[in-house]
Amino acid sequence: MSATGCSVLVVDDDASLRDTLREILREEGHSVLLAENGKQALEVLRAHEDVAVVLLDLMMPVMNGLEFLASKLRDPRISGIPVLLMTAHRQHTREIVGVSTIFAKPFTTPALLGEVQRLCERNAVRRRGGGGRSLRASGGKRGGSASSPARA
Repeated sequence: MSATGCSVLVVDDDASLRDTLREILREEGHSVLLAENGKQALEVLRAHEDVAVVLLDLMMPVMNGLEFLASKLRDPRISGIPVLLMTAHRQHTREIVGVSTIFAKPFTTPALLGEVQRLCERNAVRRRGGGGRSLRASGGKRGGSASSPARA
């Protein structure tokens, strides 16, 4: 892993997208963990304290993205990890609490990688105690396009 890479958890029920994102992120120096639903994602986060960013799909079976976010925010050990929401269903994204950035599917790879890097750096500062606002308080983001994602 390069000096700029971090540990990223990709949560999506689409195995092809998970695998593609894993390869793209690895090429950029990130370590990657995978989960196919929110329930698995919570288990991974609780087992791997080094996860710096979560890429999260909204619509999934077993536990969807909204249910995952609610559970994540209730657990102080993982509540501060930034979440990048990837969704094709943008109609209700304004009310989502606990999301740092929203990407509309389909998105461009360079835009996604740039945002992952920004969130990795932001999380590194948070972990060192270097300030920044709490991600628990973020919410009500507008969905962004691939070229200009909505940010916390």
